[in-house]
Amino acid sequence: GGRQPFLAVGVARTAPTIDGVLSPDEWDSAACAGGLRDLESGRLLPVQPRFYVAFDDTAFYFAATVPGARGTRLRAKQSTRDAAVYSDDSVELFLDPGMTRKRCYQFVVNSVGALFDAEDRHAEWNAPGARAAAGRTDHGWVLELSIPFADLTVQSPVDGTQWGANVCLNYPSKGNLTGTWAKVTSGFHDPGNFAHIAFTRSGPVVAVTGFAELLSGHGALAVHLVGVGMAQSQLRIWPRESQAAPVIDVREESGGQWTLPFRLPDGKPGAGPQSFAGELRITRSDTPLLALPFSLDMTSLMSVSVSAFPDRRTLEVDVNPGPRVTNPAHHQCRVSIGTTGQEASKTVELPE
Repeated sequence: GGRQPFLAVGVARTAPTIDGVLSPDEWDSAACAGGLRDLESGRLLPVQPRFYVAFDDTAFYFAATVPGARGTRLRAKQSTRDAAVYSDDSVELFLDPGMTRKRCYQFVVNSVGALFDAEDRHAEWNAPGARAAAGRTDHGWVLELSIPFADLTVQSPVDGTQWGANVCLNYPSKGNLTGTWAKVTSGFHDPGNFAHIAFTRSGPVVAVTGFAELLSGHGALAVHLVGVGMAQSQLRIWPRESQAAPVIDVREESGGQWTLPFRLPDGKPGAGPQSFAGELRITRSDTPLLALPFSLDMTSLMSVSVSAFPDRRTLEVDVNPGPRVTNPAHHQCRVSIGTTGQEASKTVELPE
């Protein structure tokens, strides 16, 4: 999809405590999204953070969870205000109040809660009331951030106010991954191509999780409508060259919590990756709550190569699991060899 992401942001029931811990019920009223794309390729990022946004009469609230294996050593060399926090494993939030498409504020938080903030690339600017904190979990790390509207020289938004925004990930400890929520064209700092957020004081918002499952090709997106009433959701995925022929078209009108299941067709071994594009849209009475265009490449589950050695009267079969197989050691493969039309003369179970 070529459009930018969109997210409705609602009022926090209570102001979260900025302590680097996502306590139970603390972010339950917040909108939640993900679906970051690789900054270079534009495809869904192999690591999918989840982020939360909310506001009240005094501040804008933001939190994120970044997945990572337990015990992973994160890069966290910066610990002081306005140091090069963006060179660490970190999450960046960009805000363009009023959607000027020219000016923006930048906030970067790393895994030890160090904060970098700037206005239009000017690091000497600070948001004096901003508070940031971070903490480790068994599944990665989390951050929390609060930004007073007064520090951005704006009033608390009225119903329907739109801002430009972007959420970005720096992950140098994992192959220097860089991800962006918006479809930017000239790096993270690109307010002309930011995503859109709309503030609502009365309507519902949505929390969507499960974007990482899109990378495996099968699973479900989980949707939670925060508020009363019903919402309409649609998940469409199609081959990049043929939007008119979707392979996934799931629609659901519901309230509370529901899922959007999907299973992409498996590619043939050795055929190379399959490229898909898609879009998730959630609305309520034609009012958008969330929109996320995305693209992804689906590799085959495994690659198989066969080498013949007639002089030794042997065949060698090389089986390699693809990146979609997350735990190869938990899988088995059966290789059978025989004459066409007859029973197999040799069968091997891998691993033996």
